[in-house]
Amino acid sequence: MVKTNIEKWREVLPVRIQKLREAFMQVTPSISIERAVALTQEAKDNPGLPPVLLKAKGFYRACETISIDIGEDELIVGHPGGKS
Repeated sequence: MVKTNIEKWREVLPVRIQKLREAFMQVTPSISIERAVALTQEAKDNPGLPPVLLKAKGFYRACETISIDIGEDELIVGHPGGKS
């Protein structure tokens, strides 16, 4: 039987990383309400601001206000979609 590249990588990854990868792959894509509220509020507070600055200010507000979930075995916290 020929092993795929993914099967080869699984053999060399530490167990902690394997568990984190499996957990990440099982998460359903979603949108964070906290992030959406932060971006919407920033847009309301700064009408007419260029889009690039609006995104930057929205990101800054989101970083200040959203809650962070620290999962088991994680060394780097957070989730791309804002949920765990």
